[in-house]
Amino acid sequence: MTLPEQMTDRWARRRDPEPGEQTLYWHVLMRDYPEVGELAEQARRRLAGVSGLHMTPPECLHMTTLVAGPAKRFSQAQREQMIQVASDQLVYVPPITVSISKIVYHPEAILFAVTPAASLAPLRSAAEAATQAVGQDAIGQNEEWRPHVTLCYSTSDQPACPIIDSLGMSLPERTFAVRRLSLVIQTGSELAWDWTIVGSADLAGPAHAEAAGGN
Repeated sequence: MTLPEQMTDRWARRRDPEPGEQTLYWHVLMRDYPEVGELAEQARRRLAGVSGLHMTPPECLHMTTLVAGPAKRFSQAQREQMIQVASDQLVYVPPITVSISKIVYHPEAILFAVTPAASLAPLRSAAEAATQAVGQDAIGQNEEWRPHVTLCYSTSDQPACPIIDSLGMSLPERTFAVRRLSLVIQTGSELAWDWTIVGSADLAGPAHAEAAGGN
């Protein structure tokens, strides 16, 4: 991917949700994986002298798997059904081992790539199936998914080169096993980080993983 020459304000040309407006997401929440938090803290220290970046709060680090859509489209019963469908989809999928190390620079954000991306396909499939099960088409469901964890967003226009020089292109690799997919409601502005976890779908426990391996 070509490195940007300029960082730009993410919200200068982007609509931010209004107060009270809610969006439903499928996320992998990194609070379950301290390895990710440790790597993000290393990156934050390297960028400590850089202004114009909004850091994702440690407790909100996440990997967006699918944007289900405006929360008002989904009743409580439908949300519960979505979690059940996702759980059924993932019950025989063993925890997925992935790594983060490579840093990806976008004009509006700095990301950690999550690899191998192909191994995470069951999560995306489960999120899509669960959303479609209640009669909804998710936002961007037909677009290519590039799994990542967003370290920070750009909130100003400035040259990218000093930021890239400060942070570099990678950090020491961290490996973790994804065990859970969560349905999350975001309320209001993205920068408010006002999240409510509706529920989660767990990947296979040891017994189910062994059963799947024996088939």
